[in-house]
Amino acid sequence: MSEFDESADTPNREDLRLAEYVLGTLDGEERREVEGWMDADPRIAARVETWQERFAQLANQVAPADAPAYIWARILARIEPERVALESTAPATRPGLWQSLTLWRWLGAGSLAVAALVVIIVLGVMPTQRQHGAPGTRSGTELAATIRTDNGQAAFTASIDASGTRMTVIPTAAWKHSGKVPELWLIAPGSKTPEPLGVIAQDHATVMTIPAALRGQARSQALLAISVEPPGGSPTGLPTGPVIAKGAVNSI
Repeated sequence: MSEFDESADTPNREDLRLAEYVLGTLDGEERREVEGWMDADPRIAARVETWQERFAQLANQVAPADAPAYIWARILARIEPERVALESTAPATRPGLWQSLTLWRWLGAGSLAVAALVVIIVLGVMPTQRQHGAPGTRSGTELAATIRTDNGQAAFTASIDASGTRMTVIPTAAWKHSGKVPELWLIAPGSKTPEPLGVIAQDHATVMTIPAALRGQARSQALLAISVEPPGGSPTGLPTGPVIAKGAVNSI
């Protein structure tokens, strides 16, 4: 590491790397590099403490606010997809620990690094692991949709993995239709016929396997829609209740 002036008004590149270390935005190899600098030079360790104090002061100036439920669910779906899948298919009892909004809010309130991770994931800065699909399936491009009500409010968000076989659907607003359930539908580009994808959860992420017959239709410019249905879903294979939200699928 090159020399840097600890009293300089404008941090140099190495000093900014220490700030990134404190924020938690460096990858594993970069973090180990900085920790090596700290072990080798007490001045650098002291500089890291200075950055920690600076960011702590900034954090104290920000009014606390709970992140929307879908943010935490989206983070979980990205970093623990297998756990989300397991939780979403478990028997309907009280919500599991990893679906607990209280847990995620507690984590967010206690860590600047977690807050930085939120920004990275939501803004798409963090590289996404690409999955290779089976022969004949779409591979290498993730898809997403924001499913909005007629007044423009986001009701659900959905993402389709790079293999085109798995969809994660996350509620972003309270479900207001007591005694009814949301059912998800897929409308292929150029079609007007909705195809059922299944009933989804109202209060936590749902991970579903896209039926093989519909995977070719679950592509960019397809439409996802939510209808209000009786428990168990539509008995007819078509929406029986009002379609309350729609959203186009787009490449990420």
